[in-house]
Amino acid sequence: SEQAAFCKRPNQGLRAGMWEFPNVPGALDEQEVLEQIKNWGLTPVRLSPIAPVKHIFTHREWNLFGWLVPVIKAEENEHFLWANQNDLVQNMTIPSAFSAFLKILKQEWNGRDNNDSTTDSSVYTRL
Repeated sequence: SEQAAFCKRPNQGLRAGMWEFPNVPGALDEQEVLEQIKNWGLTPVRLSPIAPVKHIFTHREWNLFGWLVPVIKAEENEHFLWANQNDLVQNMTIPSAFSAFLKILKQEWNGRDNNDSTTDSSVYTRL
């Protein structure tokens, strides 16, 4: 089944203990995203930019930039957990800041041929 990469937030601070898409600070261009994905030990199939998302807290505004990055079926690694749609519904709390990216991921999963099990998707977000 389709899976996506997630990281668990630390148990203290903003969004404590919640799950989020892999991310790094700043905004990267396509080459920098490709390098980061490879640094995580993944082999990207393609890079598709996602329209920027703005999330407003009571005290802060985030501009999030994302990439949908299908990768060759990845082995488990120390960077993240691979989760499917069932895991997302039953076991994971995702911050509302990532809801637009989560919607795009679900659309990608639902639009893809279910027999294609050679790739996993990763939404790569930038703060």
